[in-house]
Amino acid sequence: MLVNIYGPNVDDQMFYKKLDDFISSNENKRFIIGGDFNTVLKVNLDKRGGLQSTNRKNREVITNIIEKYDLVDIWRTKHGTQQRLRGIRIQDSNFM
Repeated sequence: MLVNIYGPNVDDQMFYKKLDDFISSNENKRFIIGGDFNTVLKVNLDKRGGLQSTNRKNREVITNIIEKYDLVDIWRTKHGTQQRLRGIRIQDSNFM
């Protein structure tokens, strides 16, 4: 089963509770879950600038779901401690 997520960009544990309930009710199926969770799981590796505590509660709920269902962050598994920065602002780049 392919599941696409577009998560809230504010702390909203109920959104992820619904995901947890969905996985739980379909636990006998195989999943690929992808999309934009709007949450940084490894702040020390993948967040630069802004508030370091962004969506802390979402991060906790997602981490619990990952552990509960033995899910894998395939990007993190493949790249280890390599940073995964989510985009470049034009003023930060040397394009011009």
